Amino acid sequence: PSLSSSSSPSSSPPILLRGGAEAAGSLSYPLDPEETLAGASSAAAAFRLAYQHTGLTASDIDYFGIYDCFPICFLRGVEAAGLAKKGEGGKWIEEKYSLLMKNSTLPPNLFPVNTHGGLLSFGAPWEAPALFSVVEACEQLSATATQGGRQVSNCTRAAVYGNGGVFTASAVAILETTQR
Repeated sequence: PSLSSSSSPSSSPPILLRGGAEAAGSLSYPLDPEETLAGASSAAAAFRLAYQHTGLTASDIDYFGIYDCFPICFLRGVEAAGLAKKGEGGKWIEEKYSLLMKNSTLPPNLFPVNTHGGLLSFGAPWEAPALFSVVEACEQLSATATQGGRQVSNCTRAAVYGNGGVFTASAVAILETTQR
């Protein structure tokens, strides 16, 4: 299905929903927090299923909208998306932060994640953050994310991820447009 209207005056190619997936985990948690986090697999399952459904991998995605209500959710999302191996999300984030501190900027192509600023930029008004990530993905795909220097060059595929509960429910949508 197309996310843009063919009757639109825009010269941008249509944005298509390539595929997606949902996954759910346990609604009850072990008493040990480490065991809880280790077993929180709905994000990884949703990404795995979305990639299987679309025949894509993380390296095929140009932009990632990752739900970041808490640092641990962002870290788990980075790992689940395949941007970092399981257990190495913190190191990946530190490497990106080091680049930012060294260069005083981090171009979107080096960090094509939450270019809209994430929840630290606009808060968490219930379900709206997931929609904000879809809007940002559409702006990236239509090459209209020009304000603030946040446009990812040649962006043709985007993955948007959201979760609910305490890692108990996750959803991933993969959007795309035709090559520019």
